[in-house]
Amino acid sequence: MNIQYEYDRVKNFTRYHVAGVFKVNDVSAKILEVMEQVDLTRPYFDLWDIREVESSDDTGDLIWSMADVTRHRAAKKIRPQGRTALVADSRHIYGLSRMYEQLLQESIHWEHQVFTDVDQAVEWLFGT
Repeated sequence: MNIQYEYDRVKNFTRYHVAGVFKVNDVSAKILEVMEQVDLTRPYFDLWDIREVESSDDTGDLIWSMADVTRHRAAKKIRPQGRTALVADSRHIYGLSRMYEQLLQESIHWEHQVFTDVDQAVEWLFGT
């Protein structure tokens, strides 16, 4: 799995680009790396461009695992409030992303939404 990112200190915003077969450990490690740079005193925004993520037979199970990791981060307040946008264009990955969103609905302190269009995701992140 390949995960590239750009962090903007002014906006406290990270834009991730993810490609390859989804691996929870890779995503978790990258999040911890980025969180070392984030200003935890201000709202944080991140966009996950997962349009190049490949599905595998166990991707559904991995979504459950990723939701557990995210709930753990939320419980420990490892990240500040803010918004997270996921951008997926295949029906399968979009559907799994919506499942992930629903799994987190009541257990995180930041907003989370899935999109098929990057521009709409960025508008939502920084809009009202």
